[in-house]
Amino acid sequence: MTVDPITASYLSALRQRIQELAGSRLSEFIHETESTGTIPPPALAAMSDAGCFGRALPLEFGGTGEGLRAFSVQQEELARVWPTAAVAATWTNLSGILLSKFGTQDQQSELLAAIATGRSMGAVAWTEPHGGSDAAALRTTAVRVEGGWLLAGAKRLIDNAANADFLIVGARSDPDGPPRRAMSMFVVHRDNPGFHFGGTYETLGLKGAGVGHFTLHNCFVPDADVFGEVGRGFYQMMAMVEFGRTGVAAMCVGIAQRALDSAVEFLADRASFGRKLSDNDVILAAVADMRIKLDGARLLTERAAIMFDAGQRCTVEAAVAKVFASEVAVATTAAALHLHGGIGFTNEMPIERFFRDCQAFTIGEGTSEVLRMVIGRHEFAQGRPAR
Repeated sequence: MTVDPITASYLSALRQRIQELAGSRLSEFIHETESTGTIPPPALAAMSDAGCFGRALPLEFGGTGEGLRAFSVQQEELARVWPTAAVAATWTNLSGILLSKFGTQDQQSELLAAIATGRSMGAVAWTEPHGGSDAAALRTTAVRVEGGWLLAGAKRLIDNAANADFLIVGARSDPDGPPRRAMSMFVVHRDNPGFHFGGTYETLGLKGAGVGHFTLHNCFVPDADVFGEVGRGFYQMMAMVEFGRTGVAAMCVGIAQRALDSAVEFLADRASFGRKLSDNDVILAAVADMRIKLDGARLLTERAAIMFDAGQRCTVEAAVAKVFASEVAVATTAAALHLHGGIGFTNEMPIERFFRDCQAFTIGEGTSEVLRMVIGRHEFAQGRPAR
């Protein structure tokens, strides 16, 4: 996906708009969502009005067509206030980009404009109960029948499963074929016969993300809802990991920035044993380490986004950004919580919520362990350097 270069001034203005949206309009819904586990419709409407659901989607279908770099700025600023809202924006942009790249004209006409403008929501369902990191090991089956396919299996830990009007589901369409060439993807609607939603999980953080599970009992999917090319589902899914992982990295940058800001604000006017904490060498070193790691995460994320928008492969760069940024978010929120002292351990301070929310990001979109395998294998694939 190649987009016109976005100027620094435009990105700065976008950053300010999303800061205002998150700080003045979305923040009021955080407490309700934490209590109910559901994002209120007015919050979603405000995000839709601001273009959050179509930031990276094509103009002809109601998106803004601004690319991954602009999407990353959006995700960073949303996550800086409310990470769950950033995850909500991921649902539509990721499923929408899959539709724009691989969907039929009818699928695009029916679904893409609706999700770009927030009238509908999608989800991508790949992970299964027996495991998630091995994307080629699906057990959900798709059997060819007259006029379509019968899907049977189960999916779990699917973001937005609770709210999605449709799901892009991965299944094994050739039981005897090589794993990576035996997968296909299908558009499954909630009212398809044989689709059974099983409920949502009570998650540690990201309340309102609608993480759920469902089963497919000979769920009939007509030929018109086959997604992309039969047998190419694995490759279609892998084509989107660069976008997904860079987006996660951007959210983690936002969380880390908020953790740093919170720690500095909390400590600025505090003293202990007659000495300002902002003059304490140990405190200064801790805050400096947070800033150093944050800057590294932001630069790695921007590198991957620029490459993606330029149409360059950035599989390794996106993996590097995601591993580093997600681990920085975990470490930085933990450090900030500790610097808040006992009050940081309570829900009286937002840092407790950010600490919970960020734990998901070293797991989703590729665990840190799996992505380290991707990065390491790439280095050996380059061959030995000349001596």
